[in-house]
Amino acid sequence: MRFFRNEDSEADKVIAAKLVKEDFDKWIPKIRETLQQPSSPVSLRNGVWGVIQWKELWQAVGQGLFDSHLDTFKESVVAVLTERDPQFELPPEERYAASIHGKVLKHSQCLRKGLAESLALLGSFPTVLSNCSRDKPQTIALLSVRDIFKNSDWVLWGSLNNLLPLLAEASPKDADEIRNGFATAILNSRGVHSVDPSGKPELELSAKYGKQAEEAENAGYQRLAVTMRGLADFYAREAKRIIEEHGNEGASDS
Repeated sequence: MRFFRNEDSEADKVIAAKLVKEDFDKWIPKIRETLQQPSSPVSLRNGVWGVIQWKELWQAVGQGLFDSHLDTFKESVVAVLTERDPQFELPPEERYAASIHGKVLKHSQCLRKGLAESLALLGSFPTVLSNCSRDKPQTIALLSVRDIFKNSDWVLWGSLNNLLPLLAEASPKDADEIRNGFATAILNSRGVHSVDPSGKPELELSAKYGKQAEEAENAGYQRLAVTMRGLADFYAREAKRIIEEHGNEGASDS
């Protein structure tokens, strides 16, 4: 699986050990040895593991995965991604200081993102897992996403805000609902904000999501690219609307 894990998080270690079916202290030395290889597919920075050459690693690891691995993965990803972010227990104006109040997720954002990316891989490149039952990877991706959202509320949508595009990539059948939830979460995340007559904030957001769309497309996530490009276009239209409205106001005042 393509996942990132924070070595400083005990909760992350438990999930990682469950996925590889071996105690942390036994398998982590093997992973560390790969760092010494000239073309190592993994990296370690500030205690956080990451995958550099994910396509190559997916091809190499895929044939070693079986149905039981996918079943364990589903249990883990649903358990981790259904956790509600405790920051939402605070008033909106205090959420920026959530960590000070101890209102933080049990599992690291690194692990959460990595699990969501693994789901996207299952949904987008299932044929690599040649030793799994027919349609098993796609089924696991689909059922995982549906179980995650089975009892969803606004808190869960907010907790998954930055992961929603990846979950849409994992489950094309639920993509429209997830994309709509993602767009809503993105829009709501800005909260109440003042309007800049120049439209600069909207233009910056348009550029941001446009860049992410290009990166997603280059990585092979076509459906995710469509989602991000839609957000880029939305903010571009918003910038144009704001500029035109304030331009007309200026003209009428004169």
